Amino acid sequence: MARRKSCILSFRESRCLSNDQSSRPRLDSYDRFIPRRDSLDLDVSYFKLISELSQKELDDDVFQKSSPSQVAKPSSEFSSPCETYERRMTCLTEGASKQRILSFTPVCKKRRHKYNSYDITPPKEKPKRHLPFSPVKVLDLPDLVNDQFTHVLDWGNRGYIVAALKGGLYICKVEDMSTRTVNYREDTIYTAVAWNSKGRLLASGTDSGEIEVWDIKELKNVFSHKHKHPFAFSNEENRPSCRIICLTWNPSTDILSSGCQLGEIQHWDPHNGKQIHKNDPVKLGHPVCVMKYSTSGNYLACGGYEGTLHVNEGRTGTTSFSKTAAHSGALRALAWYPWRASLLATGGNGNKDGLIRLWNVYTGQNVAEVNTTSKIYSLLWGSRKQDLFSSQTTDENNVVLWAYPTFRCVGKLPKCKGRILHMVKSPCGTQLATASSEELLRIWQIEEKDIKGERQLSLTCSPLFQTIR
Repeated sequence: MARRKSCILSFRESRCLSNDQSSRPRLDSYDRFIPRRDSLDLDVSYFKLISELSQKELDDDVFQKSSPSQVAKPSSEFSSPCETYERRMTCLTEGASKQRILSFTPVCKKRRHKYNSYDITPPKEKPKRHLPFSPVKVLDLPDLVNDQFTHVLDWGNRGYIVAALKGGLYICKVEDMSTRTVNYREDTIYTAVAWNSKGRLLASGTDSGEIEVWDIKELKNVFSHKHKHPFAFSNEENRPSCRIICLTWNPSTDILSSGCQLGEIQHWDPHNGKQIHKNDPVKLGHPVCVMKYSTSGNYLACGGYEGTLHVNEGRTGTTSFSKTAAHSGALRALAWYPWRASLLATGGNGNKDGLIRLWNVYTGQNVAEVNTTSKIYSLLWGSRKQDLFSSQTTDENNVVLWAYPTFRCVGKLPKCKGRILHMVKSPCGTQLATASSEELLRIWQIEEKDIKGERQLSLTCSPLFQTIR
């Protein structure tokens, strides 16, 4: 019996708590198919059921709800208990008196509008990524080689941009845009440059097949080599060019790799000037258009003039993935995904290609692709995981930003008069530098400035530039 009373008390306490305004659920939690009970006072209704109404109230309610034929019927005729109960329930449920139970309060217009499905407005589309309307800085690049199969622009980790022009190497300090010429030779055409991972050694390649490595801090030549042609020709005019098209450094071992127009890929140790022979040397048989090491340095990807793609292990040189027809045209652009070692983005440069493809180098599968309907000159991953920049030849000659993995166009940089041949990113990832065929270097602010990163770059840059001067 005591247990039953405790249950009844707990039930009453729970009902009392349910009537409290603080314990009631929010209006947002109701469903349109379930009756709304917040407009009912259940305790009052329960009291009306168990209490007895006066005879006058019962007669008034019955006469108001009854038909005209029943109005003259006196209340004394309802003598049986069943008829009395029916009369009472009719009064409490359908009567017009204020004592009626199940009396719903009117719902406000604001609440009714909220649950009307026809009035719900569709969600707004996400705004496009904000990109600058004009470059932060502009610098002239006189005598820039207007050739798509060259790599004459690079941005080192110490904060200096190097541009290879006809006759010399120009190093630019981004803070004040002051420049300095290194190894000026009027009759030399430079076709490739590359900073090492520490930003101290600078490698350059020429149209005649010469490779040089410079120590910028001490301003001395560390290594120099000239390609010897493997074939003998009686006529010098028929000999194909040995020019260096691309250079890249291994970020973990500081090994320099070079690709020439003959299709050979060679590896060099810049400290002693000796060539490193790998187990499986790559010979494409056609010009090497682009080469890049992965972020960890474990893989080396190279693209050929006929659309071939080779991925070799960085230390042994053995081929781990090869695709002979990755693109229908020349494979000019490569970009390793920084946050996953197995993803590689490639861009085709053919007239009928214009594809950006994403490869899984572990399995050799084409993960995703997008047709840009234009030639791709360079690809670059941004500081965010969803940003992929591509410089391409369209009617506007601009840089397009793609969202990964949907490959949806998020934004574009303003158009240029000439085609954008080269594109590099700053070490902190907040700026983007482009070099176009109109002989202009533009620097774009694609992210918010990192004050801490800029201070570190200025500390590392100042001693180096003072030495060059």
